[in-house]
This record gives sequence, structure tokens and C-alpha cells, in this order.
Amino acid sequence: MVLMGLMASVTIAAGTAEKMTGRAQPFAYLVIDSHEVHLGQAFEVVLLVEAAQGTVKADFSAWQDVSTRYVSSRSGLGARGARYELHYLFVARRSGKLALPAIEVAVGEQILKTQALELRVLEPEQTDTLGLDVSLSKARCYLGEALELKVTWRVELDLSLVKGVDLHIPILNDPRFEVFDPAQAIAASTKGAVGLPVGNRRVIAIASPQAQGDKAYSTLSFTKILVPRETGMLDIGGGSVYCAVTSAATEDRQNQYPSYFDNDFFKRDIKGKYKRCYALSERLRLEVEALPQADRPAGFYGLVSAGLALGVSASPVQVALGAPVTLEVRMQARDFVEHLELRPLHEQATLSSDFAIAQQRPLFTYDRGAKLFTQSLRPLRRDVESIGPITVP
Repeated sequence: MVLMGLMASVTIAAGTAEKMTGRAQPFAYLVIDSHEVHLGQAFEVVLLVEAAQGTVKADFSAWQDVSTRYVSSRSGLGARGARYELHYLFVARRSGKLALPAIEVAVGEQILKTQALELRVLEPEQTDTLGLDVSLSKARCYLGEALELKVTWRVELDLSLVKGVDLHIPILNDPRFEVFDPAQAIAASTKGAVGLPVGNRRVIAIASPQAQGDKAYSTLSFTKILVPRETGMLDIGGGSVYCAVTSAATEDRQNQYPSYFDNDFFKRDIKGKYKRCYALSERLRLEVEALPQADRPAGFYGLVSAGLALGVSASPVQVALGAPVTLEVRMQARDFVEHLELRPLHEQATLSSDFAIAQQRPLFTYDRGAKLFTQSLRPLRRDVESIGPITVP
């Protein structure tokens, strides 16, 4: 939904709500892109609220036939006080006619109700020319332990025929997980690098030609690093990809991989003959165990890693009183480094007793498979001759 179209819809919706509720009454009202969508296609719903000022909480739990994801919000002044605009993306879980009941919206202590919606969900073509695989590096892990998520989209078509892609991986927006980009990021100059729309993200994937017997196809793959922040048996769903397949390639891109981000995967204005297709991955479950309480070191802050190693260096080693010393802390591990965090140095008594240390977290870069943290220290006294040990409990 473009901004201009959104503003027009908002104006109409507010006018409609005034007729329904009366000019003096607060209201909550839903604006939808279209009442007809395809299975697997993301559609936007805007929740408009005018009421006394307060925190807005919308309960979509009654919408069992769609998956819900909050996108953004903004606020301003309206005729009845504060005016709120909350944007959500939804994906239908089944085809047919869906009756989406009115939802309750809490604004501070006030409870409002929206109107109910009806949605017609069309069945796109599920075809074996598309496939989607979403996998985790482990099916069981500890709380705070890093895992690799791998997403592979298989396309048995000329990629230049594929347009208007909606690729949804629910775990990437799951509040039970932290998501990190891989330390070895795919550069735009990498052979086969291609941008993919993944929810509200732009992700760089690698497109690779493949062959199995006499069948040729392409795979588009990317990875993310995940860290669970909740224990238990987690049902985290799978993924879906929805796209349009045209009968003719875009003239200036025929028989070529789409270029990095400037490609037809992001194109929504599709002309000519095309069909809607989708593919679903298998659902994922992950068992997350709590960390043992026994023998926890003092100051433990939840860092879990295999084979953690530290290296420390400082320069210059001769400075005037109050002059900065650059401290570098190198953290390495056998598995993943993306989630590694250095305990704030100003909280470490072996350092704070001798040095003035800024309270913000140290900056970091990735360097040859390690996570390198950098922070400035300033000696407090002339008799300071060494930097105390750094601990990662």
C-alpha cells in the first residue's frame, strides 16, 4: 500500500467511522487493502484509533485463520484526542471465505471494538516447480545458544519469469528469538548475489544453477543466526513463498539472474499473462532447555558458546595521564560468534578501579572468524602500570 493510497483510505475510513459511532465518540476502525487475496499472499491492514491518549494494545488472537505481524505505527492529533495508525501484515492460513471477528483495542483503560471483516482467499497454484526448505542446525539446544537458520528456495523455472515475490519466514519476526546477520555476509559483488523480499526485510541470497539428472533448476539460499530467549518445546512454523510466474521475461533481463535488489522479485505491477504460485516448507519445532543453575559463575549474563577464547591487546602502552588507550578484545568460538557479547567493561572492578571507561557498549567488527570489540580506557592515576584481567563468566 503506497503512502498516497494509504492517506486516501485513512480519510475515507475516518469519515465512515464518524457516521458509525457519532462525532463525539472515540473509535477503532480497520482499513484493508483488498477483501480478496491469495493464499500465502501478505496483505496489509491498518488499525485507526481516535481516543484519549494512552498505550494502544490490539488483540488479534480471535483471527485464527491468519498469521499476524506488527509492522509500524504513528500518532498525531485527531478530533477526539490522540489519533493512532497501526500497520499490520497478515497471511491467510486457509483458502475460502474467512469471517474475521471484531477485535478489542485497549487505549489506556478504555476498551474499543472494531468492525468485523470478511475476506475471500483464493487458492493459487501449488506447483512442483517451486519448493521451499527451512531448516535449523539443531532440533534441541540450550537457552541462549546460537543456531543457524538456512532458507533455500528451489525454482525449476527461468528466474526472469518470476515476479512479485512474497517470502515469509515467521521465525525471523518471532519475539522469542534474537536474529543476527551472519558474520560472513554475502557481498553485493559476490557471484550470484540477489536481493529477496523477506517479510519487511531485504535479504541478500545466493542464486546457484543446479542439475539433477536431466532436470535443471536454481536455488536461492541465505542463512541467519538465531538465539532462543524462551524455553520449552517451541512450535515456530515453517515458511511460505508466493509469487507470480509470467509467460515472458522482462525484455532487458531476459535469460539473466535478476540483479542485486533492482530486480523483478520486488515488482508488484505485473503486466501480461501470469499465474499465481506458492510453496510451503515443513513446520519446525525446537526444544529449548533451561541452563543449569548449579555452579553458575558470579556475574553470568547468559552467554552460551562452545570453545570460547579471549585475546586482548592494548595500544599505545605509554601514555600521559588521562590520555586514551585503545583496548581490543578478540572473542572466538568453535561454532558461532555473531551472538557473542562482551560484558560492559565499566562493570568490571579490575578495570574500573584504574581506568575511566565510557558506559556505552564497545564497538565491534568481525575479523577472520572472530568478533573484535574496541573501547577506549583512560588511566586515572600515574601509578597505573597494567590492565587487569577481563572476565566473561
